[in-house]
Amino acid sequence: MNNNEETQNHQPLIISIKGMTCQSCVQSISNALSEQPGIIEYEISLQNNNGKFKINPDVVTSENIIQCLEGCGFDAFLVNDGAGENGLTEVLVNVEGMTCQSCVTSIENLFMNYKGVSSVEVSLANHNALFVYDKSIANEKDIIRVIEDAGFEVPMTTVDMDTSNVTEDLGNCSVTHVYIESLETQKEAFYIKESLEKLDGVFSVRVRLTSKLGIIKHSLEETNVNDIIIFINDLGFQCSLKAVDLRRSSHSVSSLTTPAIQSSPSQHEDEESVTKLIVSINGMTCASCVANIEKNLNKKEGVRSCVVALLAQKSEIRYERVLTDADSIVSTINQLGFEASIIEDGASSDVTLDLQIEGMTCASCVSSIESTLLKLPGMISASVALTTSSGKFTFNPDLLGTRDIIEKINNLGFNASISKYNDNKLEALSHAKTIQRWRGSFLVSLIFGVPVLCVVLTYSVIGEQTGFYISPGLSLQNFLLFILCTPVQFFGGRYFYVMAYKSLKHGIANMDVLIVMATTVAYIYSFVVLLLAVIQQPQKSPMTFFETPPMLLVFISLGRWLENLAKSKTSEALSKLLQLQPADAILIKLNKNTGAVESQTPIDIDLVQRGDILQVVPGSKVPVDGRIVDGFSMADESLITGESMPVAKTVSPMG
Repeated sequence: MNNNEETQNHQPLIISIKGMTCQSCVQSISNALSEQPGIIEYEISLQNNNGKFKINPDVVTSENIIQCLEGCGFDAFLVNDGAGENGLTEVLVNVEGMTCQSCVTSIENLFMNYKGVSSVEVSLANHNALFVYDKSIANEKDIIRVIEDAGFEVPMTTVDMDTSNVTEDLGNCSVTHVYIESLETQKEAFYIKESLEKLDGVFSVRVRLTSKLGIIKHSLEETNVNDIIIFINDLGFQCSLKAVDLRRSSHSVSSLTTPAIQSSPSQHEDEESVTKLIVSINGMTCASCVANIEKNLNKKEGVRSCVVALLAQKSEIRYERVLTDADSIVSTINQLGFEASIIEDGASSDVTLDLQIEGMTCASCVSSIESTLLKLPGMISASVALTTSSGKFTFNPDLLGTRDIIEKINNLGFNASISKYNDNKLEALSHAKTIQRWRGSFLVSLIFGVPVLCVVLTYSVIGEQTGFYISPGLSLQNFLLFILCTPVQFFGGRYFYVMAYKSLKHGIANMDVLIVMATTVAYIYSFVVLLLAVIQQPQKSPMTFFETPPMLLVFISLGRWLENLAKSKTSEALSKLLQLQPADAILIKLNKNTGAVESQTPIDIDLVQRGDILQVVPGSKVPVDGRIVDGFSMADESLITGESMPVAKTVSPMG
């Protein structure tokens, strides 16, 4: 800060300064400005890449200061001159999808040399970016499009910081969802979006290629639903109505002049209908399997996105609950020839709890527990087993919690605790079932395959002419090979048959189909020619290929077994990451009147329920996902995002 002159006639200025990298740059600018007459006060901010000035307009102008800054080797643009003449416009854009500082740097680099954009400040904590741009060169839509092309999502509503730009009240409006059947490419989606935005009364448009869904927010007074459908059909696309949501705007757009972002109702509604599903998929062997699953799921109506991890044997799917459900998605994967099971489904609001209950002696105890718990609000079902001293309870977590259930059972005179044996996530990562399956297939093939090899080698040494014949046309060699090959073909290779059938059922030929074709053709041909020889009784036994299926299945099942063993080793890192969750948490109880902390109680992590307030002390692990309500700290997220630098965490609606 510098005070060069004291005068009552002063004018505030805000100038964006691009190119500053360190405090030496700030000092260089300060030295140059100290020699400039007419500057009353100034403050140079390296963090915000701008300078705030108070000047005497009779002595110096904004152009003089900009020339001075440019003379120091920096790019300078006038943001606000305090006299009603705005050189540039500020806009605050909400950016979703940023996970680390690399995302922030990526967005800043996109606009470093972007024509018309003078400065950009990206906030990872607030998930937004503040742009200063020249309206005569750039516009808000272009900026948003660049961000979306980089892989980030921008909600419909942004905040125009230029208070002089007042927009009229929206009045009655509706959010119309249309299904665009013939939409095939991203270029067509952009074309529809741009065309609709030119219509009178259309406020915002979003077109999704994967679900072929168009979401249009428009005024009922200027554009109705039929006009939109006819307009899209006239563009050459087949369009049908999905849903219409009528609503009245509670405020005018001009009220959006505060720094806080007000998301549009349609955006909230749209995001609330999208659910994340995590599925364990067994049976994937190569990138072709991954591509097959992703291609078929992306074609499924309601699936927003699908990402499949081959090594982790998992898939993360985002889908719209109004169009499909988790069971339908899992069924689609199973029909492709894989084994899928749900690990986590965000759409399922009900929670199932397994408890160990000690102290039960008769059926009356079981009835007492079940009848008491079913009276609790939010309890959906209660099933107690006397023989195993366990209970399974399904409840709504919004109305009831784990601690409430355990406390109720304990009050009845029993001792309840959470069962520790059930962990779907770790079980899915262990590949135990798949390893056991291919191990069994390999051992069956090996047990019968080794004797097949011995028979083949023996007869290759002693010669077929000296071999024994059970009957004319049936040699001992062919008889032994038939007996040994049959169990390998149908028991050792049964998993190949199952996966090949499921694959062919959907018109896809994978490696399992090739293996089944080779072994089946060899076995059937050998069996048929041997059967004909037994019937016709020739002098010599025919040449067969019974040794082919055992040899193929032994080595391929061995390869599958070793492959899944390697995957299980790779997944150990993920299993350890899940095990990093602390075993307990500190529950805070606040005074309802004063808000002061009344008690701090350590509890088991499994007893944490929705709405609890937990304390995380410095150096400890964060027990659960949640929102920060008080305090500030730095969190190490390197195991999750790969970002080595600690990330600042403070009170925020985003948590």
